[in-house]
Amino acid sequence: MDFSKILVLVLVLLHGLFFNAQEQWTSDELTSAKTGDTCSYLTAIEKDAIMYLNLARLYPHKFKKLELAGYYGTKKYGEYLKNSPWIASLDSTLDTLSSMSALIPDTSLFQHAKCFVIEMGDAGTTGHDRINCEKNKKYGECSSFGMDNGKDIMMQMLIDHNISGLGHRTQCLDPKNQFIGLCTHSHKEWGTCCVINFLK
Repeated sequence: MDFSKILVLVLVLLHGLFFNAQEQWTSDELTSAKTGDTCSYLTAIEKDAIMYLNLARLYPHKFKKLELAGYYGTKKYGEYLKNSPWIASLDSTLDTLSSMSALIPDTSLFQHAKCFVIEMGDAGTTGHDRINCEKNKKYGECSSFGMDNGKDIMMQMLIDHNISGLGHRTQCLDPKNQFIGLCTHSHKEWGTCCVINFLK
C-alpha cells in the first residue's frame, strides 16, 4: 500500500473518531441532567428516568440525535415503533424546542407518585383515578406501563405512541414545570409501572 492510500486511510479513521467523539453526551451535560442522583430515596431506574427527561429538556436537539434517532422500541416488546408517525412527530417537536430548565426532584411529589403507583400496581389498574391516595389538582401527572428501565419509561412518555392529544409529551416538555416526583413499582397486569408528577 503506497503512502497516499495510507494517508487517506488514516484521515478516514481520524474523521470517524472525531465524529464519534462529537456524538456523545459530555460529562457536564450528564451531570446537569442527573438532578436525582443525590436523592437516596430514588432507585437507579428512577434516577435514570429523570436524567433522560432532563436531557430532552436541556438539550432537545442533541437528544434527538443521540437518543431518538434509531429508537424503535424496546428489547422486551421489539421494534413496535418502527413505522410510528409519533416518532416523526417527536422529532419535529424537539426541533422547535429551546433549552429549558432541568426538573428538580421533590419529596412531596415523590410521595404523591409513590402512593398512586403502589395503588395501581397492586390492583392492576391504569388511568388517573385515585381511590385511597390524595388527589391534588395542582400536579400534572403521567403514567408509564410495562417499561423496565429509565430510558424506555421516558421514551414511552415523550413519543406518546397512539396518544392523539400528546398529553404525556406536553407535560414532560412543559417549560413551566420545575419539580418532579417519580416512582416505579411492580404491576399486576403490565409487570412494571411508573407514576410521574410535575409541579410548576
